[in-house]
Amino acid sequence: QLEFREGTSRPLAASSLTVLSRAAAAADTFADWQRVVEQQAATLQQLGQLDNALQQLRDSSTTSQSPSAALPAPSLQLSPDLVTRLHLALLERAAGNVERALGAVQQALAAAPTAGPVLQLAAELTAAAGMPAAALQLREQLLQHDSRGRVAHLAALMTLSRQQGLHANAGDYARQLLQAAPEDPAMLTVAAEVLVECGRSDM
Repeated sequence: QLEFREGTSRPLAASSLTVLSRAAAAADTFADWQRVVEQQAATLQQLGQLDNALQQLRDSSTTSQSPSAALPAPSLQLSPDLVTRLHLALLERAAGNVERALGAVQQALAAAPTAGPVLQLAAELTAAAGMPAAALQLREQLLQHDSRGRVAHLAALMTLSRQQGLHANAGDYARQLLQAAPEDPAMLTVAAEVLVECGRSDM
């Protein structure tokens, strides 16, 4: 069980974490679930219990017990072990443990190489770790396997290509983005900027 730092209201802390568990169970998308986990990490850090929760999640891979820090993720349709790996990766990142976060998500990726949530988090962490080429490859795989997030994936691919100086690729993704989100002002604006940079006018 999680223990709270001296001076912290136990009922208040327990209530906050319980609400977050309910929010995780109700999350419809991986992005929503990820935001809940990030809020949980911030709450645990404030309570001085992030390290404790991290150790529970690390240990859970070798035991059959579910850690008290675990959050439900019914909408992700992943095995409990994969959910734990994603959860661990997010908390490791929140704690500043970049290498551990990458290790956790890479284990998840090895077990489920085409799972949308796994690919998405792997792409995010890889890009944040300064490996844009690898992140680009993961995003390309994600585009193939997760049609629900097509607009977001195209925008990410366009941005990554632009950052790496792959202007032709960035232009192609911008054109696809214009077709996929013809009424999204934010996406249209960024896509237009990229097309201008690439010298393309096929809008």
